[in-house]
Amino acid sequence: MKRFECSVAELGDLESLARAVPDNLQRELELLSRELEELKAALLRYAARDRKNVLARAVGELSPEQQTVLALRYQEGLTPEEAAAALGVPGEAIRRDERSALANLTQSVNQSQKEG
Repeated sequence: MKRFECSVAELGDLESLARAVPDNLQRELELLSRELEELKAALLRYAARDRKNVLARAVGELSPEQQTVLALRYQEGLTPEEAAAALGVPGEAIRRDERSALANLTQSVNQSQKEG
């Protein structure tokens, strides 16, 4: 049987190599962690863009009246009464169109999620 023999200098080299391995692994782990965070951020940006596209398509499927009501209520910040006055219709018509538009949007978005 052959005996393993090495010099003190060789042992020192092995010890420094053994110490260097965890440092190298730590650096590699940090690099992989940064890359993972960048990938997560990219996926979140993509998902947000996709949600915007789904919502834009769903809004495009609404009637012109419903689109107008949603624009007045949510983009302009008008109350139902203010929107009704701006359009010259009863407040109940605004509330009805808004409820209907939101129900249609919800249905379209949910359907898109099931398909996606």
